[in-house]
Amino acid sequence: MIVFSFYEWNLVALIEEVKLGTPLGDQFFLPGHLLESPIEMLSLYIALLLGTAGLPHILIRFYTVKNAKEVRKSVLTASGIIGLFYIMTLTLGLGTAAVIGYDTLIAQDSTGNLAAPLLAKALGGDFLLAFISAIAFTTVVAVVAGLVISATTAFSHDIYHHIIKKGNTSEKEQLRAAQISAFAIGLISTLFALGLKNVNVTFLVSLTFIIAASSNLPVLLLTIYWRKFSKAGAVIGMMLGLVASVLLLILGPHIMHPENGIISAEPIIPLYNPGIITIPIGFIGAILGSYMFPNNTSFDFDAFYMKAQTGIDVGSQER
Repeated sequence: MIVFSFYEWNLVALIEEVKLGTPLGDQFFLPGHLLESPIEMLSLYIALLLGTAGLPHILIRFYTVKNAKEVRKSVLTASGIIGLFYIMTLTLGLGTAAVIGYDTLIAQDSTGNLAAPLLAKALGGDFLLAFISAIAFTTVVAVVAGLVISATTAFSHDIYHHIIKKGNTSEKEQLRAAQISAFAIGLISTLFALGLKNVNVTFLVSLTFIIAASSNLPVLLLTIYWRKFSKAGAVIGMMLGLVASVLLLILGPHIMHPENGIISAEPIIPLYNPGIITIPIGFIGAILGSYMFPNNTSFDFDAFYMKAQTGIDVGSQER
């Protein structure tokens, strides 16, 4: 709203200023400037489209409501908020190009990561810059704390207690495992942050969508629509999708580059957004895993499907 009010709510004036603030001029709004390859563009679009359905922001809505009706309302609300956020980021980008300008932005920060703080200072001075910085810092701390708690809980309880120790651990031992895993996660995250200090971190957004589409989405869809889907298939599909996404990122241009990459070498995988490869891997792994390790217990899929589609409970069993 501050960006639009700066131009007196004149969208045409904002667009004209954007054209003047970029080296592309009138060509700025035409496709092909960021991703020249059609395959690259298709891969990104598929990841953004399918990954949204597998984001934790959406999936967590299934566990925080009391019935199927509230699930639908919660998911629609979350999807609407995320959609508004996408519009907000688009407006911030246009505002930065119009108010700050490409040359000034790159002169201040060659990675472009300071677009939002520079725009805040230009529009509202030091007060707005401090306000936005405080919000960003608080958000980062909250998100990092939540992720660390989730990761350490999953490792200490699910992996260490149930898988490694077969349920034979005390609370003290689980707490120790959680502390060690929290330290390891913090150390790895810090090293990654130091390595990415000269890189535009927006690629992490596409990576998030690729992982969600490659690991979470296959499990979600096959659980609802395929009666032969098994627990082993879910685990295999999620693991293959996750490993493929991270591995292809490491082997791609984001990490491997002869001049300014973390790994000084030619990329093995030429795609910045490898979702077109990793998403099929996740689905194939889930399907093959289900055929190789079918469920041994009986499950009333028809009743489950009816409840999933309509919310009507017809006596389905827990899967």
